[in-house]
Amino acid sequence: MVDFKKLIAHTKSEDGKEDLLIDHLEKVAEAARYFAEKFNCGPLAFWLGLIHDLGKINPLFQAYLKAMEEKRAWPRTEHAIWGAAFVYYLLSGKNRKDAWKEFALPVYGHHAGLKPPGIASQRFSRFLKDDESVVESIGCAWTELQQRFAPESPSFRITNNTQREMRIRMVFSALVDADYLATEQHFDSQKAINRGEWPELPELWERFRKDQDELLKTAETNLTKVNRIRREVYDSCLSAAKKYKPGVFKLTVPTGGGKTRSGLAFALRHAIQNRDVFERIIVALPYTSIIDQTAIEYRKILEKDGECVLEHHSQVDVPDDKEEQNSKHLRYRLAAENWNAPLIVTTTVQLFESLFANKPGRARKLHNIAKSVLILDEVQTLPPQLLKPTLDVLRDLVDHYDVSLVFSTATQPAFENTPYLKSFQHIEIKEIVPDYPRHFADLQRVNYELRPHPLDWPELAEEINNLDQVMVVLNTRKDALALIDAMGEMPHIYHLSTLLCGRHRKNRLREIRSRLDDGQPVRLISTQVV
Repeated sequence: MVDFKKLIAHTKSEDGKEDLLIDHLEKVAEAARYFAEKFNCGPLAFWLGLIHDLGKINPLFQAYLKAMEEKRAWPRTEHAIWGAAFVYYLLSGKNRKDAWKEFALPVYGHHAGLKPPGIASQRFSRFLKDDESVVESIGCAWTELQQRFAPESPSFRITNNTQREMRIRMVFSALVDADYLATEQHFDSQKAINRGEWPELPELWERFRKDQDELLKTAETNLTKVNRIRREVYDSCLSAAKKYKPGVFKLTVPTGGGKTRSGLAFALRHAIQNRDVFERIIVALPYTSIIDQTAIEYRKILEKDGECVLEHHSQVDVPDDKEEQNSKHLRYRLAAENWNAPLIVTTTVQLFESLFANKPGRARKLHNIAKSVLILDEVQTLPPQLLKPTLDVLRDLVDHYDVSLVFSTATQPAFENTPYLKSFQHIEIKEIVPDYPRHFADLQRVNYELRPHPLDWPELAEEINNLDQVMVVLNTRKDALALIDAMGEMPHIYHLSTLLCGRHRKNRLREIRSRLDDGQPVRLISTQVV
Protein backbone atom coordinates (compact mmCIF):
# COMPACT_ATOMS: atom_id res chain seq x y z
CA MET A 1 0.00 0.00 0.00
CA VAL A 2 1.19 3.52 -0.82
CA ASP A 3 1.80 5.59 2.35
CA PHE A 4 0.28 8.86 1.12
CA LYS A 5 0.27 10.40 4.58
CA LYS A 6 4.00 9.98 4.83
CA LEU A 7 4.49 11.38 1.34
CA ILE A 8 2.40 14.45 2.10
CA ALA A 9 3.78 15.11 5.56
CA HIS A 10 7.47 14.47 4.98
CA THR A 11 8.39 14.96 1.34
CA LYS A 12 10.61 18.04 1.10
CA SER A 13 12.60 19.66 -1.65
CA GLU A 14 16.32 20.33 -1.31
CA ASP A 15 15.84 23.98 -0.30
CA GLY A 16 13.48 23.01 2.53
CA LYS A 17 10.29 24.15 0.80
CA GLU A 18 7.19 22.04 0.81
CA ASP A 19 6.74 19.51 -1.93
CA LEU A 20 5.85 21.22 -5.23
CA LEU A 21 2.70 19.14 -5.63
CA ILE A 22 1.31 20.16 -2.25
CA ASP A 23 2.21 23.75 -3.02
CA HIS A 24 0.33 23.42 -6.32
CA LEU A 25 -2.74 21.94 -4.61
CA GLU A 26 -2.84 24.84 -2.18
CA LYS A 27 -2.49 27.47 -4.93
CA VAL A 28 -5.22 25.89 -7.02
CA ALA A 29 -7.50 25.55 -4.00
CA GLU A 30 -7.10 29.20 -3.02
CA ALA A 31 -7.64 30.47 -6.57
CA ALA A 32 -10.65 28.19 -7.13
CA ARG A 33 -12.21 29.37 -3.88
CA TYR A 34 -11.68 33.01 -4.89
CA PHE A 35 -13.38 32.42 -8.25
CA ALA A 36 -16.30 30.45 -6.79
CA GLU A 37 -17.03 32.81 -3.89
CA LYS A 38 -18.87 34.95 -6.46
CA PHE A 39 -21.64 32.36 -6.48
CA ASN A 40 -21.38 31.08 -2.89
CA CYS A 41 -19.44 27.91 -3.70
CA GLY A 42 -16.05 28.93 -2.31
CA PRO A 43 -15.64 26.06 0.22
CA LEU A 44 -16.61 23.47 -2.40
CA ALA A 45 -14.13 24.88 -4.92
CA PHE A 46 -11.39 24.92 -2.27
CA TRP A 47 -11.94 21.21 -1.62
CA LEU A 48 -11.82 20.49 -5.35
CA GLY A 49 -8.50 22.29 -5.59
CA LEU A 50 -7.06 20.23 -2.73
CA ILE A 51 -8.05 16.83 -4.10
CA HIS A 52 -7.94 17.33 -7.88
CA ASP A 53 -4.32 16.13 -8.28
CA LEU A 54 -3.99 13.72 -5.36
CA GLY A 55 -3.44 10.88 -7.80
CA LYS A 56 -0.13 12.44 -8.81
CA ILE A 57 1.34 11.37 -5.45
CA ASN A 58 1.00 7.77 -6.64
CA PRO A 59 4.59 6.44 -7.18
CA LEU A 60 3.41 4.85 -10.43
CA PHE A 61 2.40 8.27 -11.73
CA GLN A 62 5.72 9.75 -10.57
CA ALA A 63 7.50 7.00 -12.49
CA TYR A 64 5.37 7.80 -15.52
CA LEU A 65 6.36 11.49 -15.33
CA LYS A 66 10.03 10.57 -15.01
CA ALA A 67 9.78 8.27 -18.02
CA MET A 68 8.16 11.04 -20.08
CA GLU A 69 10.92 13.45 -19.08
CA GLU A 70 13.58 10.92 -20.07
CA LYS A 71 11.66 10.07 -23.27
CA ARG A 72 11.23 6.43 -22.28
CA ALA A 73 8.20 4.26 -23.04
CA TRP A 74 5.83 3.84 -20.10
CA PRO A 75 2.20 2.73 -19.77
CA ARG A 76 -0.25 5.64 -19.57
CA THR A 77 -1.06 6.31 -15.91
CA GLU A 78 -4.19 8.19 -14.82
CA HIS A 79 -4.28 10.54 -11.86
CA ALA A 80 -7.62 12.42 -11.94
CA ILE A 81 -9.67 9.35 -11.11
CA TRP A 82 -7.94 8.75 -7.74
CA GLY A 83 -9.36 11.69 -5.82
CA ALA A 84 -12.68 11.49 -7.68
CA ALA A 85 -13.15 7.79 -6.92
CA PHE A 86 -12.36 8.28 -3.24
CA VAL A 87 -14.92 11.10 -2.90
CA TYR A 88 -17.43 8.87 -4.65
CA TYR A 89 -16.65 6.14 -2.11
CA LEU A 90 -17.18 8.53 0.82
CA LEU A 91 -20.34 10.25 -0.39
CA SER A 92 -22.30 7.66 -2.36
CA GLY A 93 -23.93 6.00 0.63
CA LYS A 94 -27.65 5.28 0.81
CA ASN A 95 -28.57 8.48 2.65
CA ARG A 96 -26.71 10.80 0.28
CA LYS A 97 -26.47 8.91 -2.97
CA ASP A 98 -26.05 12.01 -5.17
CA ALA A 99 -23.85 14.15 -2.92
CA TRP A 100 -20.69 12.91 -4.67
CA LYS A 101 -21.48 14.63 -7.98
CA GLU A 102 -20.41 18.17 -7.03
CA PHE A 103 -17.04 16.79 -5.83
CA ALA A 104 -16.20 13.85 -8.05
CA LEU A 105 -17.35 15.02 -11.48
CA PRO A 106 -15.25 18.24 -11.63
CA VAL A 107 -12.17 16.44 -10.23
CA TYR A 108 -12.50 13.51 -12.63
CA GLY A 109 -13.05 15.82 -15.60
CA HIS A 110 -10.51 18.59 -14.97
CA HIS A 111 -8.34 17.34 -17.86
CA ALA A 112 -10.57 15.20 -20.06
CA GLY A 113 -13.93 16.96 -19.51
CA LEU A 114 -17.10 16.35 -17.51
CA LYS A 115 -18.54 12.87 -17.87
CA PRO A 116 -22.20 11.85 -17.48
CA PRO A 117 -22.82 10.76 -13.86
CA GLY A 118 -23.85 7.23 -14.87
CA ILE A 119 -20.67 6.59 -16.84
CA ALA A 120 -18.51 8.19 -14.14
CA SER A 121 -20.05 6.16 -11.29
CA GLN A 122 -19.52 2.90 -13.19
CA ARG A 123 -15.89 3.83 -13.77
CA PHE A 124 -15.39 4.75 -10.09
CA SER A 125 -16.94 1.50 -8.87
CA ARG A 126 -14.76 -0.59 -11.18
CA PHE A 127 -11.64 1.38 -10.22
CA LEU A 128 -12.28 0.93 -6.49
CA LYS A 129 -12.96 -2.78 -6.95
CA ASP A 130 -9.81 -3.36 -9.02
CA ASP A 131 -7.52 -1.63 -6.53
CA GLU A 132 -8.75 -1.90 -2.94
CA SER A 133 -5.69 -0.04 -1.66
CA VAL A 134 -7.06 3.17 -3.20
CA VAL A 135 -9.51 3.77 -0.36
CA GLU A 136 -6.95 3.39 2.42
CA SER A 137 -4.20 5.22 0.53
CA ILE A 138 -6.22 8.27 -0.48
CA GLY A 139 -7.95 8.20 2.91
CA CYS A 140 -4.62 8.93 4.57
CA ALA A 141 -4.03 11.85 2.22
CA TRP A 142 -7.58 13.15 2.82
CA THR A 143 -7.08 13.11 6.60
CA GLU A 144 -3.71 14.86 6.32
CA LEU A 145 -5.13 17.56 4.06
CA GLN A 146 -7.99 18.19 6.46
CA GLN A 147 -5.57 18.62 9.35
CA ARG A 148 -3.20 20.75 7.31
CA PHE A 149 -5.66 23.20 5.71
CA ALA A 150 -8.79 22.82 7.88
CA PRO A 151 -11.10 23.77 4.98
CA GLU A 152 -14.65 24.89 5.60
CA SER A 153 -17.32 22.26 4.95
CA PRO A 154 -19.32 23.11 1.81
CA SER A 155 -23.09 23.44 1.90
CA PHE A 156 -25.46 23.47 -1.06
CA ARG A 157 -28.84 25.00 -1.61
CA ILE A 158 -31.62 22.63 -2.64
CA THR A 159 -32.01 22.93 -6.42
CA ASN A 160 -33.60 21.23 -9.37
CA ASN A 161 -31.52 19.16 -11.78
CA THR A 162 -30.92 22.02 -14.23
CA GLN A 163 -29.65 24.34 -11.50
CA ARG A 164 -27.48 21.58 -10.05
CA GLU A 165 -25.87 20.88 -13.42
CA MET A 166 -25.06 24.58 -13.78
CA ARG A 167 -23.51 24.66 -10.28
CA ILE A 168 -21.33 21.67 -11.19
CA ARG A 169 -20.24 23.40 -14.41
CA MET A 170 -19.49 26.62 -12.56
CA VAL A 171 -17.26 24.99 -9.92
CA PHE A 172 -15.71 22.89 -12.70
CA SER A 173 -14.87 26.16 -14.48
CA ALA A 174 -13.38 27.68 -11.32
CA LEU A 175 -11.23 24.56 -10.77
CA VAL A 176 -10.03 24.36 -14.37
CA ASP A 177 -9.14 28.05 -14.59
CA ALA A 178 -7.32 27.93 -11.24
CA ASP A 179 -5.40 24.80 -12.31
CA TYR A 180 -4.42 26.28 -15.69
CA LEU A 181 -3.32 29.57 -14.12
CA ALA A 182 -1.24 27.87 -11.41
CA THR A 183 0.44 25.62 -13.98
CA GLU A 184 1.07 28.59 -16.24
CA GLN A 185 2.66 30.53 -13.39
CA HIS A 186 4.93 27.59 -12.57
CA PHE A 187 6.17 26.95 -16.11
CA ASP A 188 5.96 30.43 -17.65
CA SER A 189 5.85 33.25 -15.12
CA GLN A 190 6.31 35.86 -17.86
CA LYS A 191 3.16 34.64 -19.59
CA ALA A 192 1.24 35.06 -16.34
CA ILE A 193 2.57 38.61 -16.01
CA ASN A 194 1.49 39.42 -19.56
CA ARG A 195 -2.14 38.84 -18.61
CA GLY A 196 -1.76 42.31 -17.16
CA GLU A 197 -4.34 44.65 -15.76
CA TRP A 198 -7.46 45.78 -17.61
CA PRO A 199 -9.23 49.06 -16.85
CA GLU A 200 -12.02 48.96 -14.29
CA LEU A 201 -15.66 49.60 -15.23
CA PRO A 202 -15.74 53.10 -13.64
CA GLU A 203 -12.86 54.12 -15.90
CA LEU A 204 -14.70 52.75 -18.95
CA TRP A 205 -17.77 54.73 -17.94
CA GLU A 206 -15.73 57.94 -17.82
CA ARG A 207 -14.32 57.24 -21.29
CA PHE A 208 -17.82 56.60 -22.59
CA ARG A 209 -19.30 59.67 -20.93
CA LYS A 210 -16.69 61.99 -22.44
CA ASP A 211 -17.23 60.57 -25.93
CA GLN A 212 -21.03 60.73 -25.55
CA ASP A 213 -20.93 64.37 -24.39
CA GLU A 214 -18.99 65.31 -27.52
CA LEU A 215 -21.47 63.44 -29.70
CA LEU A 216 -24.47 65.10 -28.04
CA LYS A 217 -22.97 68.56 -28.54
CA THR A 218 -22.56 67.84 -32.23
CA ALA A 219 -26.09 66.45 -32.48
CA GLU A 220 -27.59 69.57 -30.87
CA THR A 221 -26.46 71.63 -33.86
CA ASN A 222 -28.43 69.29 -36.13
CA LEU A 223 -31.43 68.18 -34.08
CA THR A 224 -33.11 65.91 -36.63
CA LYS A 225 -35.89 63.51 -35.73
CA VAL A 226 -33.39 60.64 -35.63
CA ASN A 227 -31.01 62.55 -33.34
CA ARG A 228 -33.89 63.49 -31.04
CA ILE A 229 -34.99 59.86 -30.70
CA ARG A 230 -31.43 58.69 -30.12
CA ARG A 231 -31.13 61.23 -27.31
CA GLU A 232 -34.40 60.03 -25.77
CA VAL A 233 -33.27 56.40 -25.97
CA TYR A 234 -29.95 57.28 -24.35
CA ASP A 235 -31.63 59.24 -21.53
CA SER A 236 -34.02 56.33 -20.90
CA CYS A 237 -31.08 53.92 -20.65
CA LEU A 238 -29.35 56.10 -18.05
CA SER A 239 -32.55 56.52 -16.08
CA ALA A 240 -33.29 52.78 -16.03
CA ALA A 241 -29.69 51.95 -15.10
CA LYS A 242 -29.92 54.14 -12.00
CA LYS A 243 -33.48 53.18 -11.12
CA TYR A 244 -33.47 49.38 -11.24
CA LYS A 245 -31.63 46.71 -9.30
CA PRO A 246 -30.11 43.71 -11.15
CA GLY A 247 -32.65 41.62 -13.02
CA VAL A 248 -34.08 41.03 -16.50
CA PHE A 249 -34.58 43.89 -18.97
CA LYS A 250 -35.81 44.60 -22.47
CA LEU A 251 -34.12 47.17 -24.69
CA THR A 252 -36.54 47.72 -27.58
CA VAL A 253 -35.22 50.25 -30.09
CA PRO A 254 -36.08 50.66 -33.79
CA THR A 255 -33.33 50.37 -36.38
CA GLY A 256 -31.36 53.61 -36.43
CA GLY A 257 -32.33 54.52 -32.86
CA GLY A 258 -28.82 54.20 -31.41
CA LYS A 259 -29.24 50.81 -29.76
CA THR A 260 -25.53 49.91 -29.90
CA ARG A 261 -24.37 53.00 -28.02
CA SER A 262 -27.30 53.25 -25.65
CA GLY A 263 -27.13 49.57 -24.75
CA LEU A 264 -23.51 50.01 -23.73
CA ALA A 265 -24.47 53.13 -21.77
CA PHE A 266 -27.08 51.16 -19.82
CA ALA A 267 -24.66 48.31 -19.09
CA LEU A 268 -21.87 50.59 -17.88
CA ARG A 269 -24.10 52.82 -15.78
CA HIS A 270 -26.00 49.81 -14.37
CA ALA A 271 -22.70 48.18 -13.42
CA ILE A 272 -21.47 51.38 -11.73
CA GLN A 273 -24.75 51.76 -9.87
CA ASN A 274 -24.33 48.19 -8.57
CA ARG A 275 -20.55 48.15 -8.34
CA ASP A 276 -20.59 45.64 -5.48
CA VAL A 277 -22.23 43.14 -7.86
CA PHE A 278 -20.86 43.45 -11.38
CA GLU A 279 -17.35 42.81 -12.70
CA ARG A 280 -17.77 42.87 -16.48
CA ILE A 281 -20.07 43.38 -19.45
CA ILE A 282 -20.71 40.67 -22.05
CA VAL A 283 -22.38 41.49 -25.38
CA ALA A 284 -23.48 38.47 -27.43
CA LEU A 285 -24.65 38.84 -31.04
CA PRO A 286 -25.78 36.24 -33.58
CA TYR A 287 -23.60 37.13 -36.61
CA THR A 288 -19.90 37.85 -36.94
CA SER A 289 -20.65 40.68 -39.38
CA ILE A 290 -22.67 42.48 -36.69
CA ILE A 291 -20.03 41.73 -34.07
CA ASP A 292 -17.39 43.37 -36.24
CA GLN A 293 -19.44 46.56 -36.54
CA THR A 294 -20.24 46.58 -32.79
CA ALA A 295 -16.64 45.98 -31.72
CA ILE A 296 -15.39 48.76 -34.02
CA GLU A 297 -17.95 51.16 -32.52
CA TYR A 298 -17.00 50.24 -28.95
CA ARG A 299 -13.30 50.64 -29.67
CA LYS A 300 -13.88 54.09 -31.13
CA ILE A 301 -15.63 55.07 -27.92
CA LEU A 302 -13.51 53.35 -25.28
CA GLU A 303 -10.01 52.65 -26.55
CA LYS A 304 -8.65 56.17 -26.78
CA ASP A 305 -6.65 55.52 -23.59
CA GLY A 306 -5.75 51.85 -24.08
CA GLU A 307 -7.41 48.63 -25.20
CA CYS A 308 -10.32 47.22 -23.21
CA VAL A 309 -12.62 45.42 -25.70
CA LEU A 310 -12.12 41.66 -26.02
CA GLU A 311 -13.63 40.47 -29.30
CA HIS A 312 -13.94 36.69 -29.14
CA HIS A 313 -15.34 34.66 -32.02
CA SER A 314 -14.21 32.31 -34.79
CA GLN A 315 -13.12 35.06 -37.20
CA VAL A 316 -11.26 37.35 -34.83
CA ASP A 317 -7.75 38.00 -36.11
CA VAL A 318 -5.39 37.45 -33.16
CA PRO A 319 -1.78 36.55 -34.05
CA ASP A 320 -1.00 33.06 -32.78
CA ASP A 321 2.73 33.09 -33.38
CA LYS A 322 4.38 31.49 -30.35
CA GLU A 323 7.36 33.80 -30.85
CA GLU A 324 5.17 36.90 -30.91
CA GLN A 325 6.04 38.99 -27.85
CA ASN A 326 3.80 41.99 -28.49
CA SER A 327 2.23 42.57 -25.05
CA LYS A 328 -1.12 43.64 -26.50
CA HIS A 329 -1.46 40.47 -28.60
CA LEU A 330 -0.38 38.27 -25.70
CA ARG A 331 -2.80 39.84 -23.26
CA TYR A 332 -5.63 39.66 -25.80
CA ARG A 333 -5.02 36.00 -26.56
CA LEU A 334 -4.70 35.07 -22.88
CA ALA A 335 -7.86 36.96 -21.91
CA ALA A 336 -9.82 35.05 -24.55
CA GLU A 337 -9.05 31.84 -22.66
CA ASN A 338 -11.04 32.78 -19.56
CA TRP A 339 -12.82 36.08 -20.42
CA ASN A 340 -10.91 37.97 -17.77
CA ALA A 341 -11.61 41.37 -19.37
CA PRO A 342 -14.06 44.18 -18.56
CA LEU A 343 -15.94 44.13 -21.90
CA ILE A 344 -16.39 41.03 -24.06
CA VAL A 345 -18.04 41.05 -27.48
CA THR A 346 -18.82 37.53 -28.63
CA THR A 347 -21.27 35.36 -30.55
CA THR A 348 -24.33 33.72 -29.05
CA VAL A 349 -22.86 30.42 -30.32
CA GLN A 350 -19.65 30.98 -28.31
CA LEU A 351 -21.66 31.99 -25.24
CA PHE A 352 -24.13 29.11 -25.19
CA GLU A 353 -21.68 26.43 -26.31
CA SER A 354 -19.58 27.45 -23.31
CA LEU A 355 -22.57 27.36 -20.97
CA PHE A 356 -23.42 23.81 -22.06
CA ALA A 357 -19.85 22.59 -22.71
CA ASN A 358 -18.11 19.71 -20.96
CA LYS A 359 -14.57 20.33 -22.25
CA PRO A 360 -12.18 22.19 -19.91
CA GLY A 361 -10.93 24.68 -22.50
CA ARG A 362 -14.38 25.88 -23.46
CA ALA A 363 -15.91 25.74 -19.97
CA ARG A 364 -12.95 27.54 -18.38
CA LYS A 365 -14.55 30.98 -18.86
CA LEU A 366 -17.90 30.10 -17.25
CA HIS A 367 -17.16 31.41 -13.76
CA ASN A 368 -16.45 34.84 -15.27
CA ILE A 369 -19.98 35.03 -16.66
CA ALA A 370 -21.14 35.34 -13.06
CA LYS A 371 -21.46 38.95 -11.88
CA SER A 372 -21.85 40.34 -15.39
CA VAL A 373 -24.28 42.49 -17.32
CA LEU A 374 -25.18 40.22 -20.24
CA ILE A 375 -26.65 41.85 -23.36
CA LEU A 376 -28.23 39.44 -25.85
CA ASP A 377 -28.47 41.51 -29.01
CA GLU A 378 -30.90 40.49 -31.78
CA VAL A 379 -32.38 38.07 -29.26
CA GLN A 380 -35.14 37.05 -31.68
CA THR A 381 -32.54 34.96 -33.56
CA LEU A 382 -32.17 32.40 -30.76
CA PRO A 383 -32.95 28.97 -32.29
CA PRO A 384 -36.57 28.01 -31.48
CA GLN A 385 -35.76 24.31 -31.07
CA LEU A 386 -33.28 25.17 -28.29
CA LEU A 387 -35.26 27.91 -26.56
CA LYS A 388 -36.27 25.98 -23.46
CA PRO A 389 -32.78 24.93 -22.29
CA THR A 390 -31.43 28.31 -23.40
CA LEU A 391 -33.95 30.28 -21.36
CA ASP A 392 -33.61 27.90 -18.41
CA VAL A 393 -29.89 28.54 -18.15
CA LEU A 394 -30.36 32.30 -18.60
CA ARG A 395 -32.90 32.38 -15.78
CA ASP A 396 -30.50 30.42 -13.56
CA LEU A 397 -27.74 32.95 -14.28
CA VAL A 398 -30.06 35.75 -13.16
CA ASP A 399 -31.33 33.96 -10.05
CA HIS A 400 -28.09 32.49 -8.70
CA TYR A 401 -25.07 34.08 -10.39
CA ASP A 402 -25.70 37.84 -10.13
CA VAL A 403 -26.28 38.37 -13.84
CA SER A 404 -28.38 41.22 -15.21
CA LEU A 405 -29.84 40.10 -18.52
CA VAL A 406 -30.81 42.47 -21.35
CA PHE A 407 -32.93 41.27 -24.28
CA SER A 408 -31.97 43.80 -26.95
CA THR A 409 -33.67 43.99 -30.35
CA ALA A 410 -36.10 45.89 -32.53
CA THR A 411 -38.41 42.85 -32.62
CA GLN A 412 -38.88 41.50 -29.10
CA PRO A 413 -39.99 37.86 -28.71
CA ALA A 414 -42.67 37.36 -26.05
CA PHE A 415 -40.80 34.87 -23.89
CA GLU A 416 -42.75 35.67 -20.74
CA ASN A 417 -46.12 35.22 -22.47
CA THR A 418 -45.46 31.84 -24.06
CA PRO A 419 -47.15 28.99 -22.15
CA TYR A 420 -44.59 26.46 -23.40
CA LEU A 421 -41.62 28.45 -22.05
CA LYS A 422 -42.00 28.90 -18.31
CA SER A 423 -38.47 30.14 -17.57
CA PHE A 424 -39.40 33.83 -17.53
CA GLN A 425 -42.92 33.60 -16.20
CA HIS A 426 -43.46 35.06 -12.73
CA ILE A 427 -40.56 37.47 -13.11
CA GLU A 428 -40.75 41.16 -13.91
CA ILE A 429 -39.03 42.00 -17.19
CA LYS A 430 -38.40 45.73 -17.05
CA GLU A 431 -38.62 47.84 -20.21
CA ILE A 432 -35.61 50.14 -20.45
CA VAL A 433 -37.26 52.45 -23.01
CA PRO A 434 -40.97 52.64 -22.10
CA ASP A 435 -41.86 54.96 -25.00
CA TYR A 436 -40.59 52.65 -27.73
CA PRO A 437 -43.92 52.43 -29.69
CA ARG A 438 -43.73 56.16 -30.46
CA HIS A 439 -40.13 55.79 -31.58
CA PHE A 440 -41.12 53.05 -34.03
CA ALA A 441 -43.88 55.24 -35.45
CA ASP A 442 -41.57 58.24 -35.81
CA LEU A 443 -38.78 56.24 -37.46
CA GLN A 444 -40.92 54.24 -39.85
CA ARG A 445 -38.88 54.16 -43.05
CA VAL A 446 -40.20 51.04 -44.78
CA ASN A 447 -43.36 50.41 -46.77
CA TYR A 448 -44.34 46.80 -47.31
CA GLU A 449 -45.87 45.76 -50.63
CA LEU A 450 -47.35 42.30 -51.05
CA ARG A 451 -47.28 41.27 -54.71
CA PRO A 452 -50.38 39.42 -55.94
CA HIS A 453 -48.28 37.01 -57.98
CA PRO A 454 -44.79 35.61 -57.45
CA LEU A 455 -41.93 36.78 -59.68
CA ASP A 456 -39.57 34.43 -61.47
CA TRP A 457 -35.86 35.23 -61.68
CA PRO A 458 -35.91 36.95 -65.11
CA GLU A 459 -38.83 39.19 -64.03
CA LEU A 460 -37.07 40.16 -60.82
CA ALA A 461 -33.81 40.78 -62.73
CA GLU A 462 -35.63 43.11 -65.14
CA GLU A 463 -37.12 45.07 -62.24
CA ILE A 464 -33.70 45.40 -60.61
CA ASN A 465 -32.24 46.67 -63.87
CA ASN A 466 -34.51 49.73 -63.62
CA LEU A 467 -33.07 50.72 -60.21
CA ASP A 468 -29.64 52.24 -59.63
CA GLN A 469 -29.38 51.52 -55.92
CA VAL A 470 -31.15 48.38 -54.74
CA MET A 471 -30.60 45.51 -52.29
CA VAL A 472 -32.27 42.12 -52.65
CA VAL A 473 -32.12 39.78 -49.61
CA LEU A 474 -32.81 36.11 -50.31
CA ASN A 475 -33.09 33.13 -47.99
CA THR A 476 -30.37 30.92 -49.47
CA ARG A 477 -27.08 31.20 -51.33
CA LYS A 478 -28.57 29.06 -54.09
CA ASP A 479 -31.34 31.62 -54.68
CA ALA A 480 -28.89 34.52 -54.59
CA LEU A 481 -26.68 32.87 -57.22
CA ALA A 482 -29.72 32.02 -59.38
CA LEU A 483 -30.77 35.68 -59.42
CA ILE A 484 -27.24 36.81 -60.27
CA ASP A 485 -27.22 34.37 -63.21
CA ALA A 486 -30.54 35.78 -64.41
CA MET A 487 -29.09 39.32 -64.30
CA GLY A 488 -26.49 38.35 -66.87
CA GLU A 489 -24.17 41.20 -67.92
CA MET A 490 -26.03 43.85 -65.91
CA PRO A 491 -23.46 46.34 -64.51
CA HIS A 492 -22.66 47.20 -60.87
CA ILE A 493 -23.73 43.85 -59.38
CA TYR A 494 -22.44 42.99 -55.89
CA HIS A 495 -22.90 39.79 -53.89
CA LEU A 496 -22.75 39.06 -50.15
CA SER A 497 -23.08 35.63 -48.56
CA THR A 498 -21.11 33.16 -46.49
CA LEU A 499 -19.48 32.02 -49.74
CA LEU A 500 -17.18 34.98 -49.05
CA CYS A 501 -14.87 34.79 -46.06
CA GLY A 502 -15.14 37.46 -43.37
CA ARG A 503 -12.29 39.60 -44.69
CA HIS A 504 -13.72 39.62 -48.22
CA ARG A 505 -17.17 40.59 -46.91
CA LYS A 506 -15.63 43.52 -45.03
CA ASN A 507 -13.81 44.69 -48.16
CA ARG A 508 -16.97 44.33 -50.23
CA LEU A 509 -19.06 46.30 -47.71
CA ARG A 510 -16.43 49.03 -47.60
CA GLU A 511 -16.61 49.38 -51.38
CA ILE A 512 -20.42 49.36 -51.36
CA ARG A 513 -20.62 52.06 -48.68
CA SER A 514 -18.19 54.23 -50.62
CA ARG A 515 -20.27 53.96 -53.81
CA LEU A 516 -23.51 54.69 -51.95
CA ASP A 517 -21.98 57.79 -50.35
CA ASP A 518 -20.92 59.01 -53.81
CA GLY A 519 -24.35 58.31 -55.33
CA GLN A 520 -23.03 55.61 -57.66
CA PRO A 521 -25.10 52.60 -58.80
CA VAL A 522 -25.11 49.53 -56.52
CA ARG A 523 -27.17 46.40 -57.14
CA LEU A 524 -26.56 44.21 -54.10
CA ILE A 525 -27.76 40.60 -54.09
CA SER A 526 -27.34 39.16 -50.60
CA THR A 527 -28.38 36.43 -48.24
CA GLN A 528 -29.37 37.16 -44.63
CA VAL A 529 -25.68 37.51 -43.79
CA VAL A 530 -26.06 41.22 -44.59
